[in-house]
Amino acid sequence: MRKTLITTILALAGLTIGTAHAAPSLNLLNRDGHGHLTLNGVPMGVPVSSFHECKGDPTTATTPCVLTTPEIDGYGFAQVFGLPAVKDGVGRPVFSGANVTTHHGVIDGVHLVFADDRYVPLFRTATNETVGEPDFTDHNGVMEWHGALHRVYLVLVPEGEGAAFGVVQEDSTP
Repeated sequence: MRKTLITTILALAGLTIGTAHAAPSLNLLNRDGHGHLTLNGVPMGVPVSSFHECKGDPTTATTPCVLTTPEIDGYGFAQVFGLPAVKDGVGRPVFSGANVTTHHGVIDGVHLVFADDRYVPLFRTATNETVGEPDFTDHNGVMEWHGALHRVYLVLVPEGEGAAFGVVQEDSTP
């Protein structure tokens, strides 16, 4: 059921993003060979140290690498470079970057930053049509859909600086 749901989300987003042109399937959400949920190839639940640290200019990386920041109270952040480009039906990049959040060095969130605000309403509409209205929207307009995927939720950061689509590990602490 979850695999069908993920496929449906991606199919809707792919068709919508294509505008007047046919778009290839985005295949953003998937599972790796170890069963980890991935977003554009970045796995959840693995140590961020499993990625190489970027050397030189990270924007020229051709294989995934990270620039990390020091953890504060067990929580960290890293930028991911060298991921495959995701393009819409007319060849424009959909995302300009990728970030991960970590808890004690393990990736617990992956966010793809939109290259252009035009993609935010398309992803919002595709997600709403597939899984329903968001379960939570904060005062900044950040939307969350819980229960669509096992132990993670979908998140959409609205138009403006930092607009992004992502998946985040559900907090298992009481």
